Parts: sequence; C-alpha cells; structure tokens
Amino acid sequence: MKEIMVKEVLGVDPSIEDAIILKEMINDSLDESITLDFSELQSLPCAFFANLLTDIMYKRGRENVINNLKVKNLTNKRDFNRILLGTSYC
Repeated sequence: MKEIMVKEVLGVDPSIEDAIILKEMINDSLDESITLDFSELQSLPCAFFANLLTDIMYKRGRENVINNLKVKNLTNKRDFNRILLGTSYC
C-alpha cells in the first residue's frame, strides 16, 4: 500500500489546479492500494475532488478507484465521497 502525504506534495493551500499533480501520482500507481493523507489541510472544495477523480474514474473505472483509493484525515470526506460516488451537486 502506498501513502501520499498531500501537504508534502501540494503545500498547505492547494489550488483546484493542483489536483492535476496529485492525479498523475495516483494514476501511475492505482493498480495497488493508495491512501491520500490530508493531515494539516483545511477543507478542500468539491471542485478539487472533481478535478482529481473524474478523469481517473473514466479511464480506470469507478469501482477500481473506489476499491484502491482511500483517504484519511480529510475534514470534508463527505464531499470526496459524493464525487467518488457520482452524487455531487457542485
């Protein structure tokens, strides 16, 4: 299992566009389980998660992403899950 410390990759105030960097890291390793650790980061907008997940789900399949991508220490996990499950309204 691979763990990515989001703060170390994107800094303390990531922009929506920064999700592209994280997306490439995930896409390269999604054949194994990946955990994104959002320690010390404030709430991120759902547009960040949409930018992060939409293309990966299209290319790899929603079930593969659900099974292999986990998050921890995320203050707004509900927004992440809404994008992941396709139930977002943002």
